Amino acid sequence: MKLLADFHIHSHYSRATSKQLTPEYLEFFGRKKGINLIGTGDFTHPGWLDELQQKLQPAEQGLFKLKEEFRLKEDAPEGVVRFMLTSEISNIYKKYDKTRKVHNVICAPDFRTVHEINNKLESIGGNLKSDGRPILGLDSRDLLEIALEANEHIFFIPAHIWTPWFSALGAKSGFDSIHECYDDLTKYIHAVETGLSTDPAMNWMISELDQFTLLSNSDAHSPDKLGRNANWFDTGLSYDDITEAMKNGGNAGFKGTIDMFPQEGKYHYAGHRKCNVCLNPVEVIEAGGICPVCGKKLTEGVMNRVADLSDRKELRERKNRKPFYSIIPLREMLAGIEGVGPNSKKVGQYYEEVLKTLGNEMHILLEKPVDDISQQGFPLLAEAIERMRARKVYIQEGYDGEYGKITVFKPGEIREMQSGDSLFNEDAQNIDLPEERPLLNFDLEALQRLHHSVHLTRQSVVQEPESPVYEKQHATGPLSALNSSQEKAALHESGPAMVLAGPGTGKTKTLTAHVYSLIHNRLVPQKEIATITFTNKAAGEIKARLADMLQTDEEALQMTTNTFHGLGFIICNEHAEDLQRKPGFMLIDPDETVSILQQITGKKLREVKQSAVQISLYKQNIVSALSDADIQLLDQYEDYLISNNLFDLDDLLYRPVKLLKENREISKQWQQRFSHILVDEYQDTNPVQYELLNQLIDGENSNLYVVGDPNQAIYGFRGASVKYMRRFVADFPQATIYRLQQSYRCSQRILASSANVLSSETSALKGINEGVKIKISAYASGAAEAEGIARKIEVLTGGMGFFSKDSQVVASNDDAEVSLSDIAILMRTRRQSDALKKALKDHHIPFQEAGEEPFWNKTPWSIVVNLLNFRYYQLPHLQKELKAETFSLVQEIPENEPAAETLKFITNRLRADYEFDQTQYQMICSMADGLDCKTFLTRLKTGWGADAIDNKLEAVQLLTMHAAKGLEFDTVFIPGLEDGIMPFHMFREQVDSEEEERLLYVAMTRAKGNLWLSHANQRFLFNQQQKLKVSPFLRRINKALTEQFKEKSSTKQKADGNQLKLF
Repeated sequence: MKLLADFHIHSHYSRATSKQLTPEYLEFFGRKKGINLIGTGDFTHPGWLDELQQKLQPAEQGLFKLKEEFRLKEDAPEGVVRFMLTSEISNIYKKYDKTRKVHNVICAPDFRTVHEINNKLESIGGNLKSDGRPILGLDSRDLLEIALEANEHIFFIPAHIWTPWFSALGAKSGFDSIHECYDDLTKYIHAVETGLSTDPAMNWMISELDQFTLLSNSDAHSPDKLGRNANWFDTGLSYDDITEAMKNGGNAGFKGTIDMFPQEGKYHYAGHRKCNVCLNPVEVIEAGGICPVCGKKLTEGVMNRVADLSDRKELRERKNRKPFYSIIPLREMLAGIEGVGPNSKKVGQYYEEVLKTLGNEMHILLEKPVDDISQQGFPLLAEAIERMRARKVYIQEGYDGEYGKITVFKPGEIREMQSGDSLFNEDAQNIDLPEERPLLNFDLEALQRLHHSVHLTRQSVVQEPESPVYEKQHATGPLSALNSSQEKAALHESGPAMVLAGPGTGKTKTLTAHVYSLIHNRLVPQKEIATITFTNKAAGEIKARLADMLQTDEEALQMTTNTFHGLGFIICNEHAEDLQRKPGFMLIDPDETVSILQQITGKKLREVKQSAVQISLYKQNIVSALSDADIQLLDQYEDYLISNNLFDLDDLLYRPVKLLKENREISKQWQQRFSHILVDEYQDTNPVQYELLNQLIDGENSNLYVVGDPNQAIYGFRGASVKYMRRFVADFPQATIYRLQQSYRCSQRILASSANVLSSETSALKGINEGVKIKISAYASGAAEAEGIARKIEVLTGGMGFFSKDSQVVASNDDAEVSLSDIAILMRTRRQSDALKKALKDHHIPFQEAGEEPFWNKTPWSIVVNLLNFRYYQLPHLQKELKAETFSLVQEIPENEPAAETLKFITNRLRADYEFDQTQYQMICSMADGLDCKTFLTRLKTGWGADAIDNKLEAVQLLTMHAAKGLEFDTVFIPGLEDGIMPFHMFREQVDSEEEERLLYVAMTRAKGNLWLSHANQRFLFNQQQKLKVSPFLRRINKALTEQFKEKSSTKQKADGNQLKLF
């Protein structure tokens, strides 16, 4: 059977699509267009999937048809229309150190397969409800694997492979080959979609694509665009017959494609619109990629990307070339004849008249004899179609944002043809017809010669090494990468030392190098070295670096690298009996402490919370005494902990300090155990941590090596104090002080502006370069601010979808792209996040959120953790935290399974009642990888909010300023710079202005390249409208360092029933 198929479309659940994208309208337009097989699109969306199951019924094997009761009664040509289950998925991820944005289409033979794919995507945290085309942080290769595991008969198609921003071979975020994208599973890719921006001839330029069938689909966002690109078949009407025909570069049943002229795309050729310069690929190479008019870099086109990857001198070298037919949609052709727009009422009436008389659109454009068309009353249309079929058209290629023009008649030609008594009188017949358009409008052989010449030139050029920004070093091996200041600090031999290290000066690098020097140069046994970090993430980074420097596996490292709490856990574990516990004790978090105090006292939550806080402060040595009532409660609480073999988090420091103070023998053992102790982020040490260090070192001449920056002391609210750093020399008179002053992160402008916040005119640090100016934006409201930030992120990253381009949210020719994971939004308080999260979701921008409190302490993850806790530690206070129906799940949880597998089991069982964020799911599974459940629970209890950040995840980081400590990003947005938010003094009688200054300093110095600061006239915060003045810290910044913007409120663009242009 001869049939036309369009596999790639969308539903009304996709962003920027028509409400008419329903099964009944698709079937109706399929008949009007002459399309026999239509992909359903969007089968991943639960709402659309329900609609498909309601309105479709099985037809031939693997295909479906519309139920008769849903068939529209309006006039349309008759014809066979079938549906195949399909869906497009947007994959955004990092691979080979580059952000990839790749769209893929999956075809499935039945609803069972669709449900299995959807269930799997949801089980790994995929959000399938927000958009018909979901955005997943999943490698394209892994998506293919998931689909194949669901059913080996799925058909997987890389979508519109040349689109710069969203495709496997796209110039902006794609790969240089299909194999690079899909790795070992490339053998399961049988076809690729050429997209609206190329035709088959352009793809014949590349020999790697010979193995794939070249498909063309409409990617329709409204039913009237159906079939503008399509595929010819002459095969059986079944899923297996059709997919088999699409294998091996196109089997016998695949007859070719129908394609719009790709030159219409507004980035087809390279050029400069302002200079009126439009160049083909040969001319681009000859011009060196530079505009011959203004001397600036040309805006590249899609044809350039194809040419860059091409390796052929002759298109005929592709043996399995299939025919393709270049078309101009009928409405556009009629609009050209009438001289009005294609969506005008006049053209609409004309279009319906033509269909009623001549048949469906594809039959008219491709098969109907032109004499018949003319004789039935449409002579101009017949002439237009005859020229189109012969490729005798006028083409003006699109370039640099200027749409191309494809016409069959030149201006005034129709008027000349219609003049006189006869339509085709003697003068009309003498009109010069356009020449037949060649498949490529440039010399392919000349292109390859130029490519070869450029390649040889590049090989012959000897690059002069760049001058380092620091003094020459004398160290060798892993230490050779240090500058002279870092090297001196790293090679410190013995005695106490303090390294003052500003933002981006290589603090972690220097600390790790010092450990390496102790082991490699001074032959200190690894077991005698303890490195104490602020977060688990920092500890992991140091271990990874050391393993690399020592050329060994992390598991082989013998030194202790841990947080203060992690070290305290080791001490408690080794001395469990001395602390009235047994090995294998359980840790409880602050919420569990409150629950236990409630159980002990029988009082209400509010009453015991204050006691819990006071007990915690007492254990941290922040308050020296408790009330009589709290002393009695503490005794009862301790009895409960001992009898149930528990420690709370404060105990991990409080108990070791008490033990080492009271038992000199044990204290001596630990002092002998660690001959060298290194402490990261020393400025954030609190009293109990300071006491623990004093117990672990042997006097003022011990080998205590601390690293920090007093300007980054921001944890006073947790009892941390910069005073311990400031009095280090008093504590250790023999200490050596090292200063690192070359920042390899921040520009001079960022360093200077952040120093202004600290009331300093200049920065003592040296920036890596001068950098761009700091941007300061003023918004009318907090919602406008959030929307403005989301739009700027779309510009920086090249957009999340075609809508970003077509609605001009994003300038399509913007070369300065930034990875999503290299962008952070830093907030003073988590309450700011609501407006920001809404804006990011509205723009379909993936993000991960982290604050001082880890996400696993909140519902629904706290339920998962409590279930795990009760499974391994049957404690009464945990049972109270769980609903009866949830608690019943405990016995079903498999024992002794890896933590990652157990997490998947629990979340799958809870999905009916709770929604698990995709980003958080990926993060927690990553944290659980390789751990048993008990170790995983301990890791969670000793973790900080910053530990929840997954650096591998391709997502914008939405963080509190505190959680951003120790991190760096290419681009940083800091919203809410108003007096009351920064410095934060809402509902407070007193504020530590100096710590607030330091907090903003930390936030600003997370930025490597771009720093955007903003404030709003008013915002909704803490359940009320707030009108606040601009932050006094912002006014301190030297205006010469900044650019000021008064941002206008932007109205959101909504999709109507018309297809947005995809070029």
